[in-house]
Amino acid sequence: MSALEHILGPRPRLTLVVEASRVVEIWVDGRAPLIGLHDYDWGETDRHASRDAEGFPFTPINWKGPAWALGLSLYPPEQEDNPMAQPALKTIPIERLHISKLNMRHSRKTPDVSDILPSIREKGIRQTLLVRPEGDGYGVVAGRRRFHALQIIAAETGKPVMVPCAIMEADDDAAAVEASLIENVARLPATEMEQYNAFGKLAQTGRTVDEIAGHFGVTDLKVRRILALANLSSPIRALYAKDEIDPETIRALTLATKDQQADWLALFRSETERAPMGRACKAWITGGTTITTDKALFDLASYEGEVTADLFGETGVFADADTFWKAQSAALAAKVESYIDAGWRNVEVLERGKYFASWEHVKRPRTKGGSVIVEVRHDGTVTFHEGYITQAEARKLETRARPGDDTEAADTKPEMS
Repeated sequence: MSALEHILGPRPRLTLVVEASRVVEIWVDGRAPLIGLHDYDWGETDRHASRDAEGFPFTPINWKGPAWALGLSLYPPEQEDNPMAQPALKTIPIERLHISKLNMRHSRKTPDVSDILPSIREKGIRQTLLVRPEGDGYGVVAGRRRFHALQIIAAETGKPVMVPCAIMEADDDAAAVEASLIENVARLPATEMEQYNAFGKLAQTGRTVDEIAGHFGVTDLKVRRILALANLSSPIRALYAKDEIDPETIRALTLATKDQQADWLALFRSETERAPMGRACKAWITGGTTITTDKALFDLASYEGEVTADLFGETGVFADADTFWKAQSAALAAKVESYIDAGWRNVEVLERGKYFASWEHVKRPRTKGGSVIVEVRHDGTVTFHEGYITQAEARKLETRARPGDDTEAADTKPEMS
């Protein structure tokens, strides 16, 4: 036992639980500790803080972006597979910096930095800005508030300000978006539309719902709910971003068809009528909906039910929904068989009212094992999404693929609901 241990007692024992080369649990003397990160440099610990208060040397730590919420990277720098883990460190004149469009808060108003400004005036910044080459300068991906604080100081002093930065690869948009979202979600509560924009960009690069959820410490359901905003028209998303539509109404509108959204928007903008909101909006979308004749997959001449003329519209209205759905289902089953006969590997008919989660799928042609996914809405609309497989299926097919092997997975029985 050392002299210090005689005075202070035995040093606490830190236990790291490792799975698949990642730290998944941290214990100190058998208990889960409160963990505080005092600084990080996106690559190495502070070179000047080489020893702790007791004189023990710090151990260099290589942080990985996705592990920021909990763990450490166990790989040496040369084996790091994350472009955020070992960026180049450089001091850059502040006039060469700007907020990157990939920063999830780039379009927001100038932030309040009164809480960090006194400290930065006195000590400067110890936490580097994360930037990427953009045009003639560098775009700030993470560190927007620190950047604005430094701009204020530069204006106050009139002196050149050199900013410590970690430089990412210029062509890795996915990692840049991920870094911005990690910092903002962990530090300040972002709006759902900001999360939608960032999650959507990651989904477009091939990140799965599970991967996005794992990176940011949220549930799969949370990610799916945010990505469901992709089903909304641009004008409705814009209204939600301005807080003119409440969350309950926006969730109901994700279930609506494009025509229903257009009708709702017309009511919202009307000076004489009111658009349904909240629960009333969901009921308006899913219940008591009139089904017009333009939704039919079958020949109206052979329809045995009653059709009511709409004197104010261009289409008729089916008088009885049950009779319509019986005829529509029969026509849909025949359409499914025609897809199978045409050589499609699988045809999946979604449950009525369930939307097609495009962000969980990738395009794949029929000749490469693509499927047809059928979306059936409550108003009778049927949409056939041709040539898709799930991201998980795509990875399995890529793993199984061998040079010269053109075989595909066995046909799957079509699903009807």
